[in-house]
Amino acid sequence: GPLEQARIRFSIGTGIKDPSFLENFSNNPFFLGNPNLDPERSRSWEIGWEQGFANDRIITDITWFDNSFFNLIQLAPIGYGQSQFQNIGLTSTHGLELRTKLRMGNFRAKANYTYLEGKIRESSSPSFPFRPGDPLLRRPKHFGNFQLAWLGRPWTATWNSRFVGCLLYTSPS
Repeated sequence: GPLEQARIRFSIGTGIKDPSFLENFSNNPFFLGNPNLDPERSRSWEIGWEQGFANDRIITDITWFDNSFFNLIQLAPIGYGQSQFQNIGLTSTHGLELRTKLRMGNFRAKANYTYLEGKIRESSSPSFPFRPGDPLLRRPKHFGNFQLAWLGRPWTATWNSRFVGCLLYTSPS
């Protein structure tokens, strides 16, 4: 039956990332280093359901995720056109991922979509974009891609398209 081709996934984890050399010691006025940065720390979990059809020639899955980041390192303006790397107190992201893969002979197709909600929860900054409640920078709310491929001999052809927010990027190869 269909449940024979179903899988449930769950993961939970923690992580730590030390500041890079650039984040600590850059002397470029557009991205000044900060030797007082604390390491980023994270906690995350996700749960997902994967379902195969037609002997796994079609596989689709849905995953919910939730992440918390402590001392996230961000580039923040400090005035006079200068920016410096700083720690942001507590930030969080959560969202949904949808994926589908299709395999029929030499033809392959894949599609992915991610919905992401990211917010600053705690911060010592009183101004945008780092106040509590502000959205995280450079974290698009909508992201997706699809790929079509023909795997043959003596040639292979692929088409990749990606969208971020409302923009669509396409790259044939």
